[in-house]
Amino acid sequence: LLERIAIMTGDTWTNVVENGELEAIFVPATIWVGGPGALDSNPGTTNAPKATIQAAIDVTWEGDEVAVRPGTYRPITTRNRSIHIRSTGGAAVTSIDAANQTRCAQLANLINQTNTILTGFTLTRGTGGSNYGGGAFGGTLNDCVLVYNQAPLGGGAANAVLNGCMVKSNVAGAHGGGVTECTLNNCILQGNTANSTLNGGGGGVASSSTLNNCVLFGNRAPNSSR
Repeated sequence: LLERIAIMTGDTWTNVVENGELEAIFVPATIWVGGPGALDSNPGTTNAPKATIQAAIDVTWEGDEVAVRPGTYRPITTRNRSIHIRSTGGAAVTSIDAANQTRCAQLANLINQTNTILTGFTLTRGTGGSNYGGGAFGGTLNDCVLVYNQAPLGGGAANAVLNGCMVKSNVAGAHGGGVTECTLNNCILQGNTANSTLNGGGGGVASSSTLNNCVLFGNRAPNSSR
């Protein structure tokens, strides 16, 4: 509660006067990440931002926004929390780089969970390990670039909604080099590869995905017989 007051007002508990009873009604807050003086111990205000996206996520409440300044950041987990994580400079200058160690953005725990919104990031060098979705699992991605990610299924993303995204140069060990089990609107899928030895590996897209007004080119399933 004390940190929440600092985020929203810049005040501390000692600045709040209690007169018998205190009724607090909080509106959604914006927690800031990155820039000069960024520390995870900061409250996340504009002038005292958090250093990592995850530290900001950890103090959010439902409906909050996380505003991320340009930079390269570590992977994140949101567990389907209803928050909006947006970059202030766009995907060209703001990235989440998993360094081939883990998934870039774990936005859900189960399928069909899309409450977390991620806008304006490049998700790169993510790996799903033995699971679906190297770049992202779950959530709603807007204006993102998913590139150089890998997973057994859905190299770029799995079980997510993608709006206006570029899905490029991702690899699946089996099916769906670009995505699997996703809904894509106005997206581009380019140069993704699925290495399945079975029929229908799906270089760009694998089963149970819906594409609306998307462009696909240069995707490959070189080991598939069709």
